[in-house]
Amino acid sequence: MCGLTGLIDLRRSTPGSELARLASDMAATIEHRGPDDGGVWVDEMVGLALGFQRLSIIDLSSAGRQPMVSASGRHVILFNGEVYNAAEFRPELEAKCISLRGASDTEVVLEACEAWGIATAVRRFVGMFAFAIWNQQDRMLCLVRDRLGIKPLYIGRCGDTFFFGSQPKSFVPHPDWQPRIDGTALAEYLQRNYVPNHLSIYSGIRQVAPGGIVTINNLSAAEPFYRLREELYWNFRAVARTGVRQRFQGDVREAGDELERLLHEAVACRLIADVPLGAFLSGGSTVRRWSH
Repeated sequence: MCGLTGLIDLRRSTPGSELARLASDMAATIEHRGPDDGGVWVDEMVGLALGFQRLSIIDLSSAGRQPMVSASGRHVILFNGEVYNAAEFRPELEAKCISLRGASDTEVVLEACEAWGIATAVRRFVGMFAFAIWNQQDRMLCLVRDRLGIKPLYIGRCGDTFFFGSQPKSFVPHPDWQPRIDGTALAEYLQRNYVPNHLSIYSGIRQVAPGGIVTINNLSAAEPFYRLREELYWNFRAVARTGVRQRFQGDVREAGDELERLLHEAVACRLIADVPLGAFLSGGSTVRRWSH
């Protein structure tokens, strides 16, 4: 678990040093998500500031530090999560003469997005993740969330500031942050015991959709307004419909064998780490009725 946060000053009036301080203070509020390391990155021209807190799991060296800049210098990424099949892409990227400096999956994600395009790259990723990637050349920010929304990613505007981050808590140090409870979200919580994915408990703040890409562009210094576009790179309903059309053709025993194979494969890919691993199992609360 890592923590990312950031802001865009839509007025473009905040000095770079102040943007860096704000990003640092915002990241500090979510240090519990990543106590091993932290960093900030600023593009003063467009009022962008990125903050990160790292929990080191793969590549514990400084080569895994974030915010991370691509080899070309074109892109900067904040990445929370893990892409389990990242190692598969390394030879393909190296064949394109892309020099990978470390062993982190973050670097693979960054270079893959630059080489293949973000939408194409994320369709190939297997994992749980939320990331923000800034294109310095095109002045474009993309916010991406994994297929099932395992990793959180919140976005929204307060005053003249656009916020994004792993937790709304990270927005608190910014003077434009004015939290107000969203009545619809509160009603949903009281009815369902959770806040739906398209909302948050705060008015004006919501989550990026699972399997979604939010693109924010038109951030050049000559333009006063930003544009926001949303798209889905993965859709559960479409996958379910495909499954109905293309049913498993084997018998019950073959289905059991295939399920076991898939479970072993799923567990094995999640055991890749440069630190010790642990497992936590929870089946929730169990109520038993005893009779005499």
